[in-house]
Amino acid sequence: MSPVHLLGVPHVFEAEQWIPAPLEPVFRYFCDPRNLAVISPPSSGARLKQLSLVPPPGDFAGRERMAGTGSEIVLSVRLLPYLPLRASWTARIVEFDWLQRFRDIQVSGPFQQFEHTHSFAVAGRNGQPGTIVRDHVEYSIGFGPLGALANALVVARSLRQMFDYRHRATAHQFRRS
Repeated sequence: MSPVHLLGVPHVFEAEQWIPAPLEPVFRYFCDPRNLAVISPPSSGARLKQLSLVPPPGDFAGRERMAGTGSEIVLSVRLLPYLPLRASWTARIVEFDWLQRFRDIQVSGPFQQFEHTHSFAVAGRNGQPGTIVRDHVEYSIGFGPLGALANALVVARSLRQMFDYRHRATAHQFRRS
């Protein structure tokens, strides 16, 4: 059972994107934390503050740029869009399966609990090869009924907007490749 379940019923957010590109370059792109600022909405002001990479096991080119199990990523983000109030968000990669998935958890940050699984699969559409990227997020805000209200009014919508932006930015990146 995931640690987030021990704190009560978590909120769940899911998103899916099809990218008209081969699996390996798409997987590599998402595994490089330096791309987080590129695919984060400008309103979040996401900046990479610190990076402690543990390359994934294996003998393949470029692995030194990938966040394997044990890697920690520290971002500075705005708590509210465009306002100067910032927070640090530290994530740790806790699972890494080459060309299949990786999972990160929040070590410290704005949520009581945050667990994000990124899954990848080969999938064609209309005769064109490509990759499906699936995001499964389980999170808890805390603060009981106030947290539930905050989720209903702000947090769930903010997550949807963040992933909508991420999908547009990623699609743009792979159109240029």
